[in-house]
Amino acid sequence: MERLGDWARIIVLALLGGLGAGCGFTHQWLYEKPGMTAESLDRDRAACGAASPAQGLTKLFGTDDIDRDAFTACMQQRGYTARREAR
Repeated sequence: MERLGDWARIIVLALLGGLGAGCGFTHQWLYEKPGMTAESLDRDRAACGAASPAQGLTKLFGTDDIDRDAFTACMQQRGYTARREAR
């Protein structure tokens, strides 16, 4: 029986370690469009952010303040190209 307890602790620690590693690695989303200005980017980001509130697990865990897929689709509809960079 004691062996089962040891395995349970190992599994829990491995899961917590994996969660910690995942939370420490973040990405930055970049949106680019030919001829864009800082003002037009800010305006479009604000409009798409308002149209893309967080949903589901994103909202539950607070991992992002927007629905990233909806936000990216909105920005692409406005002519932006989206790419993700590791920070």
